[in-house]
Amino acid sequence: MANIYSADHYDMIVNYIRQTILPFWNMEYIYLWTGMEYKNNQVYLDSGETISLPAEIWYPSFPQDTALSSHIVIRIVSDSDSIRQGLMNYEASQPWYGALCVMP
Repeated sequence: MANIYSADHYDMIVNYIRQTILPFWNMEYIYLWTGMEYKNNQVYLDSGETISLPAEIWYPSFPQDTALSSHIVIRIVSDSDSIRQGLMNYEASQPWYGALCVMP
């Protein structure tokens, strides 16, 4: 699954999903798992390397420091002005829509 490396990378992914996937499926929002994890107040890429991400790409009140919620999901909303979108850390058992995969 894909990592998000910066605010610019996040914007590129969100804009692509907002312009292609959401209209195609007539969806107002979507949740997609990433390959990243949040543990001990750190974001980990799928390689195990830590990365710092800016607060503005997180969903309001996230990340949350809890041992059960280590997997990072991205919530993308069709309304680009909505504050109800961004990265969130959740437990892996949550039934979200899909996965954000790396393009070959």
